Amino acid sequence: MRLAAACRTGRAPGFSLVELLVAMAIGLVLSLAVGKVLIGGQEARMSTSSVNDTNQTGAYVAYALDRAIRSAGSGFAQRRKNFGCVLNAARQGSAVLPSPNAFPAPFAGLPQTMRLAPVLIYKGASAGGSDVLAIMTGSAGYAESPQTLKPGQVTSNQFLTHNTLGIQANELMLLVDGDLNHCMIQQVASSFAESGNQTVSLGGDYHAPTGTTGQLTDMAKGTEAYAMALGRPGNWPEFSLFGVGDNTLFSHDLLRTTGINAAVPMAEGVVALRAFYGIDTTAAPDGIVDQWQDPGDGDYTAAKLLGSSPADALAAQDRLGRILAIKVGLLLRTTLAEKKDVAQASYTLFADLPGAVAVAVDPRYRHRVIEVTIPMRNLLIAAP
Repeated sequence: MRLAAACRTGRAPGFSLVELLVAMAIGLVLSLAVGKVLIGGQEARMSTSSVNDTNQTGAYVAYALDRAIRSAGSGFAQRRKNFGCVLNAARQGSAVLPSPNAFPAPFAGLPQTMRLAPVLIYKGASAGGSDVLAIMTGSAGYAESPQTLKPGQVTSNQFLTHNTLGIQANELMLLVDGDLNHCMIQQVASSFAESGNQTVSLGGDYHAPTGTTGQLTDMAKGTEAYAMALGRPGNWPEFSLFGVGDNTLFSHDLLRTTGINAAVPMAEGVVALRAFYGIDTTAAPDGIVDQWQDPGDGDYTAAKLLGSSPADALAAQDRLGRILAIKVGLLLRTTLAEKKDVAQASYTLFADLPGAVAVAVDPRYRHRVIEVTIPMRNLLIAAP
């Protein structure tokens, strides 16, 4: 009937041009609307995923720093008189500490001579004014009590102590001479077996008779010299640097236990790292944090805490022993740049402290501020 009607009117069956144009216009509007919804949903999904990744990064970084700082000083914190001695270490005959060359970026601005301390904060020493954490801890787990070195009984390949109980083959040992104010990291020979003998033979990758600041044979000629177990292959001690560069958190193994002299990326999206010392200011230390100390002020700068002169040494050791906690502030950002600004121009770390730090950011990225307070277990339980 439609065909018959079309024939009577002289029109071909189908839609008119106007009808087609209207239908196309409606379809185009619907397509644009659906496309916009899909694109918006995809952008929201990507943004949410990026934020979730940032949250996971923050949790991981907080965990890693908590684990390192909480254990700092293990193996040597029992004797605070060790703090501040110049570290000497060599690997396979080549000096590692003091470092013969600048440390890899982002740690190139740090001094190449490292001194023994559980935790040191080098303020503004890495990219963008972020702080650098130097954390030192042993991992022997036993035989950590200082063993007195017998005076005049240290040779180029062995030392004598009153008790070798717990010392194992291939163990890294920290030898400290208080009179010389330097310490050497040496390795127990693979052939060593504890048998009641007071002699500990040395050998392996970390055995070096000569250090940058002294000789092995110079040790134990004075009044105080000690040996402490630090750890062994498969359970290495951690003498590490942590700092920020190119929006990434890096770590660097000061002892180069893997044989690599390079900074290792730990987590992307870390914009800034700042840290404060929690110190016990009581005249007779009571093990309670009384003050949060900016590491760039007063007697708690890295240079002051590592006083090299004999006059500074005792005061520096006392100050290092009063550091009972570290407050770490982290600013993280997503890896996804949004099409419009989604963040404020700057974020403040430690807003509740006198040393609050404002960090300028790129507002196209979403940011997170994480602050954690980490107690230093070994300093809290060690006697003053």
